[in-house]
Amino acid sequence: MAGKLCVRCGKAAELAPCYTRPDTGEVYHFQCIMISVKLEKPFALEEASDVESLGEFQKISLEQINNLRALHHSPALTWSNLLENHAKKWVAHLLKQNEGRKEEELQLSHDSYQGMGETLYLQWCKSTLSPMEAATRVVENWYSEEKAFDYEANEYSYHFSHFCQLIWKGSWKVGVATGQIGNVFVTVANYWPPGNIQSCNYTTWAGQTEGSSLKNGMAGEKCARCGKAAELAPCYTRPDTGEVYHYQCIMISVKLEKPIALEPATNINSLGEFQRVGLEQHNKLRALHHSPPLTWSKILEDHAKKWVAHLLALNKGRAANELELQHDSYQGMGENLYLQSCGSTLDSYEAATRVTNNWYSEEEDFDYDRNEYTHDSSHFCQLVWKGSWKVGMATGQIGDTFVTVANYWPAGNIQSWFIDNVLRK
Repeated sequence: MAGKLCVRCGKAAELAPCYTRPDTGEVYHFQCIMISVKLEKPFALEEASDVESLGEFQKISLEQINNLRALHHSPALTWSNLLENHAKKWVAHLLKQNEGRKEEELQLSHDSYQGMGETLYLQWCKSTLSPMEAATRVVENWYSEEKAFDYEANEYSYHFSHFCQLIWKGSWKVGVATGQIGNVFVTVANYWPPGNIQSCNYTTWAGQTEGSSLKNGMAGEKCARCGKAAELAPCYTRPDTGEVYHYQCIMISVKLEKPIALEPATNINSLGEFQRVGLEQHNKLRALHHSPPLTWSKILEDHAKKWVAHLLALNKGRAANELELQHDSYQGMGENLYLQSCGSTLDSYEAATRVTNNWYSEEEDFDYDRNEYTHDSSHFCQLVWKGSWKVGMATGQIGDTFVTVANYWPAGNIQSWFIDNVLRK
């Protein structure tokens, strides 16, 4: 690929493993496909906040988190006001979402914003918690998932994702926010870089391995993540170790993305009716916004099937007003979800059409002049995102509970790229 440049970062293609998009011939570094330099740069350059300037809840949360991280040989996190501010917005969203609900009706949903890790806590409280009580209860709840973590298997599971993110060695900044309205108590913590990267060995990044969380011996010369020369792209130097990282390498693992990049497109004639109609509906709507058609990915479909099974199990036996929708916190792909109580079993065509039209209906909430992420338009934006070119969908129904999950690659909803990826009709 001599002479070609990565479309994402503008650097020479031969500097790192690449993927060539078959429909356009454009070349991308694997580690550049998923992440925006402009998105990550503010977190990298932000100076750590003085602990003494934090409120009591924030200060205690940071201390509690770092005490637990030390048990697993993970370096202490520093405080990020940017992450705290983002957490505050999601706290406000969750409080509004659960306003007026009874205890059994509370719903917890992950933010689909790309570029940071997240742990959530939602509880019905009969009294207002003190900062000490609130911080301790939340952090201990996240850490309690450690008992479910399998140090031998070394792989992601929703059942211990809060624990893994809490102690993830590769994360070094955090921001936490909390709020309570009436009996509804919510806490959100955001982390950077995020944890729960499937291909990073969990006993190294979230386990009990001794030693530094990051590779040594490359400071000032090579990126500690990809091994290439530091001067090839904008870099961040970690202050506590002196190690150097390309911005676009901090977040993503080449091993995670490579299988999806190299996977051949599935023949549409081999798909079931729901999958075929879902793909056709996607591409018809994407064409309205000048986005190229998606191809089908069995890898993404298989991942979607697992999350469908999780959501059906989560909502088994619940009434319509008790249904709970949760985003998967797995890093490396975009995700759209649909959950509804149906009075009858939907046929494949009706199900696929209803789901895609529901996601697309959020277009009315997207502001083309502001070109920025909002939760209310995130499904629409991912559906038409120009930079995504693979999709896999799965659906399921038990009783009246109907669930659909769609995964996309590369992921959409990258904050600084809306103007190039969500186009007017």
